[in-house]
Amino acid sequence: MQTENEKFLALLLLLSKGELETQQRQELEDYIKTDPKRQLLYRSFISDKVDNLVSMEAIRAYQQHHQKMVDLGLFQQGDQLDQTTSTAKRKIRLINPWIAACVVFVLLSAGGLGWWMLSDQVVNQRSTIVKIETKKGERKQIIMPDSTVVWLNSESSLTYDESFGKEFRRVTLVGEGYFDVAKNKNKPFNVQTSVMDIQVLGTIFNVRAYEDEKQAETTLIEGSVELSIKSKSQTKQSTHQRTLKLTPGQKFSYSAHASDEISNSKTSIPISIEKEVVGYMTNVKNTVGEKQPGEVLWRENKLVFDGDSMELLISKLEKWYGIDIILESDKWSDSRFSGVFVDKQASEILKMLQEIGGGFNYKVSEGKIHIY
Repeated sequence: MQTENEKFLALLLLLSKGELETQQRQELEDYIKTDPKRQLLYRSFISDKVDNLVSMEAIRAYQQHHQKMVDLGLFQQGDQLDQTTSTAKRKIRLINPWIAACVVFVLLSAGGLGWWMLSDQVVNQRSTIVKIETKKGERKQIIMPDSTVVWLNSESSLTYDESFGKEFRRVTLVGEGYFDVAKNKNKPFNVQTSVMDIQVLGTIFNVRAYEDEKQAETTLIEGSVELSIKSKSQTKQSTHQRTLKLTPGQKFSYSAHASDEISNSKTSIPISIEKEVVGYMTNVKNTVGEKQPGEVLWRENKLVFDGDSMELLISKLEKWYGIDIILESDKWSDSRFSGVFVDKQASEILKMLQEIGGGFNYKVSEGKIHIY
C-alpha cells in the first residue's frame, strides 16, 4: 500500500505529464493545503532535472537540511547532490527528480535566491520585485512564501516585493486571481488593483480586475474582506474613497459606468462615493449543478457566462482561448449571455449560444473570429 508521501509524489508525476484528472487534482490540492512542507515541495517540482545558479550558502544550507528531509520521509538516505563548478559560480545538478523539490526549501532557509515558482522563474539576489504572469489561454497556481495559495487566470499578473512577508504581505493584481490566504493576524494580506484594494487576515476570495474591461469585481467565498474602493475621479488624483466590508457569498462590482454595466436587479445594492454610484453589492449563489459560484469555476477549467454582455463575452473568450475576436456590429450591446462550458472550442461555444437565441452570426477568417 502506498504511503501518503508516495501518493503525493505520484500525483506530482501525473501533473508533470499533463495526465492529472479532476479528482486527482483535488487530491493534490488537499495535500498541499494541509501540509506546509508539501506546499513548498509542490511549487518547486520539476519532472526531469534542475540546473540553476545558487550561492555556496545555499549549498551549505542544503547539506544541513537534507537529513531533516530524510527524517520526514520525503527523501531516501541515498539521494545525493552532484556539484559542478563553472568559471565564477556553482551549479547544483539534481540527479533524482524528486530531490529537485528540496531546492525551494534550501533557498528559503538560506535566504539564497528567493522564491521559485512553478513557472520556473527564479528571482536572483539583485531583484527587488517579483512578477508572475500568465499568457492568453494560460492559468497558473502559485504558493507564496507565507503559504498563501494564488490561482492566476489567463492574461493576468501578480507583483510583489521580494521582502514579502517580512513586514507586510502586499501584492498587486492585474487580471483575475483566486486567493486562499494563509492566516496571520499580525500581518494583513493586501491585494491592490487599479480601482480597489482588498485587505484580509486569512480568507478565500476571487478578484477580477482586467485593465481592458470596464468592470472589476471581488467575490468573497470564505472569511471576511475589507475593500477600499476608489472613486472614479481618484484615478485622476482625487482622494475620495469608501471602505466596504464583505461577508461570505457577497460580491462587489465596480464599473466606470455602473448604471450601464451592472445589473439593475432588485437584489443589487448601489454603492456610492460622494453621491456618485461606483458599483453594486450583490449576493452570489452556487451555479446550478455546481458546488461553487460561477465567479470561481474558472479554477476547475469551466468557462462561465452569467448574464454577460457581448463585450464581456468576447473578452472572456479571447483570454481563455488566446484568440482574437472582431465584433462588426454593436446591435447586440443590450444582449446578455449565460452558460457553463467545459472542454469546448470557442467556435462551439458561439454556435451553442447562437442556437439558443443569441441572434448573431459568426465566421472564422485568417485565424480570427468575426461576429456580425
